[in-house]
Amino acid sequence: MYPKDYLEIIYEICKKHSICITSFENTSVLCLSYKKERHFIWSRRFDLNSAIASRLADNKFETYQLLQSYGIPMVECHKLSRIGTEEYENTASSNLCVCKNLLDQHGTIVIKPNNSYEGKNVYRCSSMKDVETALYSIYSSYKFIVVSPYIKVINEYRTFFLNGTILLIYKKSLPYIIADGKSTLMELLVSKSYDFEMINHQLYQELSHIYPIGEKILLNWKFNLSQGSSCQIIDKSDLYLKLCNLAIKSANAIGISFATVDIIEEGNGKLSVLEINSGVAMDQFIQQVPKGKLMATQIYEKAILSMFHIKQ
Repeated sequence: MYPKDYLEIIYEICKKHSICITSFENTSVLCLSYKKERHFIWSRRFDLNSAIASRLADNKFETYQLLQSYGIPMVECHKLSRIGTEEYENTASSNLCVCKNLLDQHGTIVIKPNNSYEGKNVYRCSSMKDVETALYSIYSSYKFIVVSPYIKVINEYRTFFLNGTILLIYKKSLPYIIADGKSTLMELLVSKSYDFEMINHQLYQELSHIYPIGEKILLNWKFNLSQGSSCQIIDKSDLYLKLCNLAIKSANAIGISFATVDIIEEGNGKLSVLEINSGVAMDQFIQQVPKGKLMATQIYEKAILSMFHIKQ
């Protein structure tokens, strides 16, 4: 149920520090024991966060409300409830009205599950027809949905937070391909062995198009590494310090101990929190970065030792 690299990292850390580890059939739970203490890892969530902090991080709307109350910039977020639920009946305005108002203001909006991850079931909508399609699709699997204005992001950053400090920051870059002026988009994608499942569906209408030589064609609008984006480690700089400051304030605001904080950068340099994740995943990072597995090991090791209050 876990990628090989991830399991190897956790087992190596436990062996190094004489921590007993037990797995269970057909579950994602790992039980770690050291002396008389026992702690758990469930999926990518470590037994460092309170239940409330984890639930807040996994609830985009609640996170937005809390950060907004502290004056911390975060991408605007509105909650939509499924028709037939008590929450929907108590809502002053309908889901479609909320979406239409945002469309009128911003032209394009993003609709996704309130607890989405890895860019799954995330829709960019430029019309009410798009909105209806997105709502119909997402409501079949999720009770709560959130809607936000679409922001033209130039960079997205992932920060790794543990006990008040930032351990790592990397920048995510959208996947792209450079036109040669003679090949169709489909031919370019095939020549690069690019996964068609990862491209923006709107590009399907452009597969036979020949773009001018040298033109940079963005293949997706989502910055998720699992959707084809690449990553680059950010070294210490003025930008690094600004990202650290915003991430630490955000994580402390919801009282979480171990998490990732995703931050977006707009063309004017404005930084805003996109979301906080209680599950600290590094699977794609390990695959893309030459020393990614070593860096992931160092981060997970600090988290596991912190669970047991073991000094490194």
